Amino acid sequence: MSTSTKTFTISTGISGADAICEVPPNPSSTLLLLVGWFGSKPKHVKKFQSLHRKMDGNTPTVSLTLPRSSVFGSFTTSSAAVQEEQLRVLNSLSSQILSPSTDNPFGTVTSVKWHVFSNGGCFLIRHLYSDEERLPSYPSIVKMKQITHSVIYDSAPCYPYMHLAARALTMGSGLSKTPNSLIENFLILPVVAVAFFLKAGVELLLGGKESPEGSKR
Repeated sequence: MSTSTKTFTISTGISGADAICEVPPNPSSTLLLLVGWFGSKPKHVKKFQSLHRKMDGNTPTVSLTLPRSSVFGSFTTSSAAVQEEQLRVLNSLSSQILSPSTDNPFGTVTSVKWHVFSNGGCFLIRHLYSDEERLPSYPSIVKMKQITHSVIYDSAPCYPYMHLAARALTMGSGLSKTPNSLIENFLILPVVAVAFFLKAGVELLLGGKESPEGSKR
């Protein structure tokens, strides 16, 4: 029996969405899954992964960061297409973590704890609770939902890019079902622009403006 922690990577089938896994010698049946914020890199999320390992050395951990295509897509990508990619990532991750195979490095996982950050993490985990129409097509996600024990919602600062803010709003609104993604984004951009100008005006009146920290944590 191995006496050292096993560190390895599993592929989700989406470029830039590989998960870094750490499994201790005597892993518990509870697994911790961390999903980083938009723009985060594996090295950023690994700090939180290490923190959890220090608090509970027997818990296997999986940390995942998502590429832009899996969070916001682009002006030419519909929200529906972005959500389908998120489902593929989540399904691939769930099927590998919960595989009944005897050589599954995680062993038998009976419960899962999540630590999700900002847009990246929250956009992924929402499919467990707000996408019930499509879930029957993804049995691994259904099983992941059934054994999810708890969720830590976290956040991280980011630069206020208007087109990304527009997509974030459309992802949670009725406009996300609009077939034409260009129309969808241009309809919401004026609203976002007004919000940012109002925010800038208030900060100016208050006598200063804080500089954003980007995706650094």
